[in-house]
Amino acid sequence: MTRKNLNSNFDEEPHSRGSRSQRHQKSRGPLIAVISVLVLVVIAAAVFIFLQQSNSNKAAGKKDNGNNTSTYKFTEFTGNNFLGENTIKVDANYFAFSSDADNTPHVRLATSTDNVNFTPSDADILPTLPSWSATPNKLTRPGIWKMGDQYIIYANFVNGASGLFAIGAATSPTVEGPYTPVEEPLLLADYGVLSSYFDVSIYQEDGKNYMLYATDQNLGYDIWIQQLSDDGLGIIGDPTKLVDSTTIDQYKKTSKVALVERPALVKAPDGKYVLIYSADKVDLDTAYIGYAVSDSITGPYTNGGSFVSNDQMNNGLQGPSEPAVFQDDDKNYLIFNAWKGKHDSWNGIGNTATWLRYRVEFTWKDGHIPSLKK
Repeated sequence: MTRKNLNSNFDEEPHSRGSRSQRHQKSRGPLIAVISVLVLVVIAAAVFIFLQQSNSNKAAGKKDNGNNTSTYKFTEFTGNNFLGENTIKVDANYFAFSSDADNTPHVRLATSTDNVNFTPSDADILPTLPSWSATPNKLTRPGIWKMGDQYIIYANFVNGASGLFAIGAATSPTVEGPYTPVEEPLLLADYGVLSSYFDVSIYQEDGKNYMLYATDQNLGYDIWIQQLSDDGLGIIGDPTKLVDSTTIDQYKKTSKVALVERPALVKAPDGKYVLIYSADKVDLDTAYIGYAVSDSITGPYTNGGSFVSNDQMNNGLQGPSEPAVFQDDDKNYLIFNAWKGKHDSWNGIGNTATWLRYRVEFTWKDGHIPSLKK
């Protein structure tokens, strides 16, 4: 049937019954069949496109905790080169703390009234270092907590005698400082043991103070918890190992070093303890922030997997690390470091990475699984 014949059939409308009308009805049969086939083809194509798009979305999404990666809000909140450890709220003001790469100043402060827009200061709130620390000292990762009627900086100090990291403290009656160093280290590596103590965070519960920290020994990393005195400057009892480097494989991905560090502890709504940690080297695409769960503060802890990973982040962010948990007005925030640019290696060759400090709100699934809020 030609296009001309089809057009002719549509032009001739049957006004009466008879052979002419019957011929017209017969001629429409093949046309209806063709149209039906075309409709089925269009429907099948639409279904195929829908399924392809659905599969594409699933492949692009983050599978951990059932989240969609495109809807998370990562807020840069302290600016470039201000990589603090924790945030503390005093009255209506927020304070964050940082050490610079060249330790000039040793520790500086950033303030905010809204917990979003921070103003860093160039003043050194820890102008004097303890006598046992190395000079010049590579002080790193300072965090500040309130213990009783004073504020305490806990940080990684290089021990002048061994060259290894030790955990030291400094105190002040006010959060802004200045802080006075404590002349005895809280934790100092034993001689003859290749181990450093570093990455302090504080957990407080029922009037008790607990210090979490990491150690490295023989290229393995352990995470510990230690009860502190009421003033935060003394050790009570023996430490308990929460994560053992001999079983660290469940906590790492591809790093040759069993790298798990920067622990933070929080109690979930269902009463379980959730240990949040930084895993793998931050210059690897496998770097992530993970979590582990326990019924007891001293463990044992069961690894829960990834909390924040590279494929969850946006705007070119990579290397999530050094987590801290901050709770404010019934909201939970994860604060962490991340970088943009090119991060080739730790030796700095070819590096154009910019390190920044971020926060993101999270909620709880099933009572104890941390999940980024959409």
